[in-house]
Amino acid sequence: MERKKYLRHYWNRILIIAGITCFLVACTSVDKKSQNEFVGNNNEPYKAISVKYQDSTYRMVLRNNDVILEKNYPNDYMQALKDSGVLNIDSMTFLKLRTAIVAPQPRIDSIFRGNVDNLVSNCFDDNGFISLSLSYDEEKYLIDILYQNNILVNIACESGYLFIEN
Repeated sequence: MERKKYLRHYWNRILIIAGITCFLVACTSVDKKSQNEFVGNNNEPYKAISVKYQDSTYRMVLRNNDVILEKNYPNDYMQALKDSGVLNIDSMTFLKLRTAIVAPQPRIDSIFRGNVDNLVSNCFDDNGFISLSLSYDEEKYLIDILYQNNILVNIACESGYLFIEN
């Protein structure tokens, strides 16, 4: 009888140790996953690029979704960014990126009036953070104008507000 009791006690310890080991392995893999997700969000500034789809040329503001262009058109994408050229894209890529298309916005144009300094002084505070409440389309148009004038815009991690990078 005591031998069976000893074996049962032995197997209980093995199962407890195996359970604790599995729990610790699961915890460390979750931590690694969250760290990898954080590393992937590397706060690159917005980029604006001209793309050609069928017979039309569109201006797009990209940040996280530029990975699609980098993957599908690695050499052409980098060349279009450097030269401010036009990138020819296919229909699947266009469907994925159509929300990034920039359209002129009258409110931004009324502030801009051909002078980027007007735009910076009226839309951003002294610390470089946006001071106006803008719609998503107005933000895209603002970012595009600033990008064309070599002013990079990014999003602050904690607040989510646009700011001008130095």
